[in-house]
Amino acid sequence: QLTSAVERLIALHSEDEILLQQLAGVLKNQRHWKGVEKIYRQMIQRQPQNVYYYTELAGALLSDNRKEEAEKTLRQVERLGGQVSPCAQIAQFYLGRQMWDEANFYFEKALAEARGFRSLYVYQQYADSLARQRQFEKARDIYKKIFSFPQGRQYYYNLFSLYREWGRIDSLLADFGPEIKKMPFMMKQQLYQQLILGFKEQGDLQKAVHLY
Repeated sequence: QLTSAVERLIALHSEDEILLQQLAGVLKNQRHWKGVEKIYRQMIQRQPQNVYYYTELAGALLSDNRKEEAEKTLRQVERLGGQVSPCAQIAQFYLGRQMWDEANFYFEKALAEARGFRSLYVYQQYADSLARQRQFEKARDIYKKIFSFPQGRQYYYNLFSLYREWGRIDSLLADFGPEIKKMPFMMKQQLYQQLILGFKEQGDLQKAVHLY
């Protein structure tokens, strides 16, 4: 239950969004989830399109062992529009809590939306999530989709990091040769430098010299 002191603080600053968020931060640190819940329910009433408030409310509910209520709150987010996919934001919510199955489910839903190159960041976040789950082959397939967009080439270092973590940097050029050939010269040169360093780290000087 809310203490009378917390109730008074919330009521006192009910019109000040910044102070309410600061108060919510203090209550989160104290694990006072009912207080955090009250603040964000109040904020949602004022700004029903603000996805951040829904995810903060869901986080408080989840931390308070009320998973069903948290999931119900997140389903409300799905109905909101905006430039950023609501499903992607729900995926990020679960990703931050290492709830992998839920995160993967919402990443898939987000990528099913027809957003073209605007989905690149979502693709990259999903690939990173899969790599953290050691689902390397699936992460590689996501990078294939990323590199099908010219704008996707900016994620070349993330691609290299995937193969290094996978322990298969020698397969990167074979898997992504055509895509790498299309990269701008400077970007391609930086990728090759990373590959050379990677081979040196592995003690494979012959492959490192070959790339020079």
